Amino acid sequence: MSSIQSSHGLRVLHVMASGVLGGGANHLEGMMFELRELGVECVAAVGPNGSLAGRLRARGFDVVNFDSLGWRVNPLPVWRLATTIHRRQISLLHLHGSRAGFFGAMAAVHRLPVVYTVHGLSYRKGRGFRHLAFAAGEAIACRGADRVISVSRTDLDDLIRRRFVGRGRGVHIPNAVDFERFARVDRDAARQRLGLQSAQFVVGTVSRLVPQKAVGDLVDAVRRLRDVVLVVVGDGPQRRLLEEQAGPLRQQGRVQFLGGREDVAEIIGAFDVFALSSLWEGEPIALLEAMAAGVPIVATDTTGSREALGKAGLLVEVGSPQSIADGITQLRQSESMRSGFVAEGRAAVAGRTYRRLAESVVSVYREVVPGLEL
Repeated sequence: MSSIQSSHGLRVLHVMASGVLGGGANHLEGMMFELRELGVECVAAVGPNGSLAGRLRARGFDVVNFDSLGWRVNPLPVWRLATTIHRRQISLLHLHGSRAGFFGAMAAVHRLPVVYTVHGLSYRKGRGFRHLAFAAGEAIACRGADRVISVSRTDLDDLIRRRFVGRGRGVHIPNAVDFERFARVDRDAARQRLGLQSAQFVVGTVSRLVPQKAVGDLVDAVRRLRDVVLVVVGDGPQRRLLEEQAGPLRQQGRVQFLGGREDVAEIIGAFDVFALSSLWEGEPIALLEAMAAGVPIVATDTTGSREALGKAGLLVEVGSPQSIADGITQLRQSESMRSGFVAEGRAAVAGRTYRRLAESVVSVYREVVPGLEL
């Protein structure tokens, strides 16, 4: 047999701190499935705070609990990872995200090959001491890995500039999207699914409800507009605060909070405009999904959104509800602009398959595991 698993016994432990649905979870699930198809045996250690573990188990993967959401000085996550590595006879450690990268670097002291995927730079979300602490954690994660994969070219360049990633140890592998699934949009069916009227102008977002995503700015933007309905798909610790902020708009039926949904591909077609109000991003998968679905986009001008969109969407000022409102209005008033963005977006993501992503990752594995061949 020619598969990696049968010929070389490669067993990879994928570690992700959060189990909440979102871009990182989609990335991991889609990639692990395709890696298995290529012959790589995959085990997952993911956070207990969401449905990712259950989704992976339903697809036949071995999944262990990785509870790391307390203080980073806590040695328990390191011990748990080291124990899993030993008991599962892991031959390569693949870490996803800064928290997993930090604890994984501590657990891999016996010199397992380590690959670390950066989904977004943690030190962009803090200032002063907080920024320095996150930067130190990112440096530990990067320097503890044999190869660093970044979903964003801009983020990788920043890590190299800071000398967190040495020459030849970093690689840019962009995110993937299930294009065929998201391209099958049915606007009428999606609106019926959400109880929306055909004539309503609907702005939608798919986002974790955390400070980074600044969904409150989007709520404020919609408050400045007339005859616009906002649909928020996603959940997180800020949900109650955001619902309170949107109180009058919710009473008027102008804002809906749907919570986490498994049917994003079936409802995203209900949106006239997709909006992303983030303060910082790596490469947001939600934008790729909107592009595949043919929904025109307005997004704040973070490095990740700028890199993902190219000419396929409208970029506006970060942290400015008025700029977001102006962008929505601009798209609403220009059918030609919307059509142009849709065409550009679909062309840009049509080839971003999970199979291609997995093949690129296998190439990285080959670099760090001597003698590994397909």
